[in-house]
Amino acid sequence: MRWRLLKIFVFVVILSALIPVAYVGWSDLYSRFLEKSSPIILQDETFPRGVGLAPVWYRFDIRDSEAGLDEVVVRIRQKGRSYELLRRDFSGETQAKVEVQLPDQKVALEEGLATLEVKAFDRSFWSNAAEQRYEIAIDFRKPNLEVLTSQHNSVAGGSQLIIYKAFDENLAISGVKVGSRTFEGFPARGLDAGFADYPSVYAAIYAIPPDQA
Repeated sequence: MRWRLLKIFVFVVILSALIPVAYVGWSDLYSRFLEKSSPIILQDETFPRGVGLAPVWYRFDIRDSEAGLDEVVVRIRQKGRSYELLRRDFSGETQAKVEVQLPDQKVALEEGLATLEVKAFDRSFWSNAAEQRYEIAIDFRKPNLEVLTSQHNSVAGGSQLIIYKAFDENLAISGVKVGSRTFEGFPARGLDAGFADYPSVYAAIYAIPPDQA
């Protein structure tokens, strides 16, 4: 009788010791392989509005704090055609940054709208996936420019006013570039009410640094 009680006591002690170990092991197994949380896809703060002649970068921050990242795929779709821009494998990283450049010589984009598609997969048993789509404008046409003022006798260290017309359906910014600096233009109606009926007329005040002639 005593021997049986001793065996029962030993069994209970061993079982009590194994339960926390089993719980920790199961918790770790679940968090790494059986969790069902999808990765998170975030666009960069400097996300371009569209694609033109000058190359632009689309950057994304991909996160998965559970099983970790397994693969990220970036495609662009337009008019029933799909082009793969990036496919990258990971080894369980919890955070990664990916970027693609457009336009790409291997991608035949046309003017109009296109859809940038980002997919991320984690390393769980279920291969949880996340997807984000971004509609972007494709515009390869250059803006129409016409300088209206005739005298621009700028000198080093001085400044100059220029009035010009700039027209484009997707015009984002215009101005005068001197060296690496751009002096942004503003609607000329803010300078003179006489330009109120001419929304495509802009004015800019630019300067020539003393070290540039």
